[in-house]
Amino acid sequence: DVCDLGTRFQTLHSTGVQLLQKCKKATTAFLFEFNEADAGTLLDDKAVLARYESLLYQFDQVTTILREKNDRLAVLESLHIKGDFLLRYGRVDAAHKAWLDAMDGFFNSMDACQNWDNVTEALEVSDPILRRGALAAASLLGKMARFCAQDNHDARANLCRMAARLCRAIFAESLAHPMTLAGFAAYCCFQVGGMGSLALDTELVSPLALTTGLSEVLEVLNFEGHFLDALPVVVMLEHFHACYTCDAGNWAAARQTRFQLLLGLNMFAEAASMLASMTPSITKVHQ
Repeated sequence: DVCDLGTRFQTLHSTGVQLLQKCKKATTAFLFEFNEADAGTLLDDKAVLARYESLLYQFDQVTTILREKNDRLAVLESLHIKGDFLLRYGRVDAAHKAWLDAMDGFFNSMDACQNWDNVTEALEVSDPILRRGALAAASLLGKMARFCAQDNHDARANLCRMAARLCRAIFAESLAHPMTLAGFAAYCCFQVGGMGSLALDTELVSPLALTTGLSEVLEVLNFEGHFLDALPVVVMLEHFHACYTCDAGNWAAARQTRFQLLLGLNMFAEAASMLASMTPSITKVHQ
């Protein structure tokens, strides 16, 4: 019986994760029910507002349980979804706070985004939690830069530099990975972690959210002149489209961004190499 198998599979998860799944289903049902309503005026209805506040309270309760279990990935997921739910109805400041708490929970550190340099310097690349959640965290940092730091260029740049540091950490156990940032200039990765193509945890981040978040990170770093910091991000985006989505158009767009970064760094030989290898590489992506 398929239903019975599904029920038995759910029981393999911890209580906190099962409660999180219920919160996600309730949130999806709420969004589906009021999909066509005006988000700006929907919460003026007291009955709807009560349901909305009840869902937020449930996320708070679930997050508390997950913190007690030290389930860092589930804490990241729970607070990420809560922040999205808050942002959907215009509560940007509350969403920002939820996302900051998500980063603190993931890194198990207070004010992780403010102390991003020290936090990311101490990353243990062998940590399986880091390997599974780094892309989700990097994507979330891009979202924070886009929606919560538009008026603070320093904070926006630091969020994106933190995301870039996470992207670099993911490559640390890959075959023949670069030892310096400059080494990413002409680096083409086809195996992350030495095990094959990227294994994306879609419970933590969807392909669309990942590409949107990393694209925002690239845009900010490029605008702020942090060309060297941006190289691991563009390599990750290229790898994602080459080996995961197999989307030649998006891969070519990422390669073009790398070309622009290299020109900004005066790495003309590497830029020429990346440009010359586009045609055979696109053929591989199609295959």
